[in-house]
Amino acid sequence: MSFLDAAVAWTNGKIYFFKAKMYIRYDIKADRADPGYPNPIIPNWPGLPIAMIPTDAVITWPNGKAYFFKGNQYCRYDIKADRADVGYPKPIKGNWPGVWEDGVDAAVTWINGKTYFFKGDQYVRYDIKEDRADPGYPKSIKANWPGLWERDIDAVIVWSNEKAFFFKGDQYIRYDIRADRADPAYPKPIFGPNWPAFDWNGTGHAPPPGTPGTPAKKSGTRRITMLTNGSINGFHSDNSDLELVGIGKKTKIVWIKNCESMYGINLEHIDEDNIKIGDIPHDRICIDPLTATNSIPIVTWGGTWDAIVYGNHGIPNSVTIEIAWEER
Repeated sequence: MSFLDAAVAWTNGKIYFFKAKMYIRYDIKADRADPGYPNPIIPNWPGLPIAMIPTDAVITWPNGKAYFFKGNQYCRYDIKADRADVGYPKPIKGNWPGVWEDGVDAAVTWINGKTYFFKGDQYVRYDIKEDRADPGYPKSIKANWPGLWERDIDAVIVWSNEKAFFFKGDQYIRYDIRADRADPAYPKPIFGPNWPAFDWNGTGHAPPPGTPGTPAKKSGTRRITMLTNGSINGFHSDNSDLELVGIGKKTKIVWIKNCESMYGINLEHIDEDNIKIGDIPHDRICIDPLTATNSIPIVTWGGTWDAIVYGNHGIPNSVTIEIAWEER
């Protein structure tokens, strides 16, 4: 089990570690995690789409931007404005020439004007100035990174011009940049005195040796398109019994996004006898769950739902909602 999803050295003397929906801010000078962490990624990273969480890799570039990678997509984040740029996420394909189009395991910006992307047992060296991968890549990690694990790197950070740290599972390796090889006596455990106050559990101490933190609850998003009969200027239940198939009844709905900006949507909770037992009004089904004032977390049981659609310009033949959920 991975202890980290991603890590990045920021421009403020801090390192940010990401795991599932949480992050830890680590002070480089003090060499310990800042008090009050971990914290949830949302809403503390404004504009970062829910689709980018959990993130696979994060890098910073000299252009004042950071880049979050998740699956086959990436999101550009403005460091000075402290929010994600509009129009993201975008596909890796067509925007990162020479990088794997289906995603990466880890990434780091080195001190030589290059970014290194890792995936499986290979890596790609990417030239920042030319904005493309260098010729001859990908290459083998084993053959080119002495003393490093041969595959499946979780995260990488550059601590200074002298050292970098590679993370895998609940261990880390310190890498000497000048000597271009791992330091002796590594890997070592992350837990304990090596990374003070580094704790995903919020208990103030590390879990027992060999236990890589408390496993995150299952969570995800689900986008569902519902058919309507095109009723004009009125309320309409599509009677299709929207079921959260694959989510299960022991589920907390974190938020529901209305993907149709021109139409309002209510949801009615229906029991086995088709009797309404509750509803979620339109003012709690938000257009932008990351920034809207009505994006109040919705807690209810998964089950069967009817949708009610309304608008001033007629009703479309279908509407789409997106549901974020997590296990109870």
